[in-house]
Amino acid sequence: MKLFKMFLLAAFCISFSSLLYAKTDEKKNVEISLKNAKKYNAKMKYKAPKPFVIEDRGTEKWVDYEKYGEFQNVGTPKYKYAINDSEGLKAASGAGVFPNSQSVLNSKQYQKYVADNKLEGNKWNYVNSTDYQANFYKWATVKEDPGVKLYFTALALDKDGNYARAVKAYYACLVFFPKAVGYTQWQTPWYIGPVCISRVKFLARRHPELGVKLVGAKIKIENSFDNNTRNDIFHINPGKLVPAKAKDFKRQYKEPFGIKKVTGEGKVKLIEYENNHFRLTVDGKPFIVKGVTYSPNRVGLSPVHNNLKNNRDWSWDDYNKNGIIDAPFESWVDANR
Repeated sequence: MKLFKMFLLAAFCISFSSLLYAKTDEKKNVEISLKNAKKYNAKMKYKAPKPFVIEDRGTEKWVDYEKYGEFQNVGTPKYKYAINDSEGLKAASGAGVFPNSQSVLNSKQYQKYVADNKLEGNKWNYVNSTDYQANFYKWATVKEDPGVKLYFTALALDKDGNYARAVKAYYACLVFFPKAVGYTQWQTPWYIGPVCISRVKFLARRHPELGVKLVGAKIKIENSFDNNTRNDIFHINPGKLVPAKAKDFKRQYKEPFGIKKVTGEGKVKLIEYENNHFRLTVDGKPFIVKGVTYSPNRVGLSPVHNNLKNNRDWSWDDYNKNGIIDAPFESWVDANR
């Protein structure tokens, strides 16, 4: 029996030593693998896929709209672009850019996508899909509000890396459909014109190799902060695409000079300068205001279900009828959830 116990003890020691050695060996293997992976990753470089080829890119890189029509009442609610050479404008615009709706249908690639059933289903499935070519074909040919249709056509080009074509399409949306309105998941209006201005400016700045910039564009929308689009008044200036170089996009910061006016006493002051800049100071030092939007609502309510006006109700609702508005004065965050 004693001999048997000694045998068991020896076997346990050997097993434990083998396990310990195996774990040590495994740890070394992991370290070696991680080291090799790190070396490999350091050599890796991301190479974006090439944008898909558009068969009809148009006769002009940047359409000179003044050749094909007339900008009328710029900067006013009566703005309009009147076409006087439709065929010339279609040729200059190219596939998918209004008013050229035929070139996409004639495209062999488009016809192949149709034959392969790659464009079936709801159009909204072709917004975040990574098949940007399919997204482009779907939105360029779908039956939809023309402004919404052109915006999502431009977005497909934008995501694909067809940046020049995207700028061309975004700007066409500005020229023809500056009043276009889409709707969010909360059924609130989403104004497409200002978004197009932002996208064109962003792409031109991010990709100076495009050699273009947007100047003078501005869309002012009166009554845009309610959900009633019928009372909206648009003041529209689509601006103009002009040649640009990389240096044109370099930010220039100008320090304020010459104090014109100081508002406030004590620790907090607002300083107005001669060059019309303003600076807020606290204890004599520049102070940046940081904030968040805050519009809490009762649990279970949503604009999606048409039982919440999220841009209004938070500042009025008093469900317990105690004379105190709930959202700003009686809402809280449950720290235990």
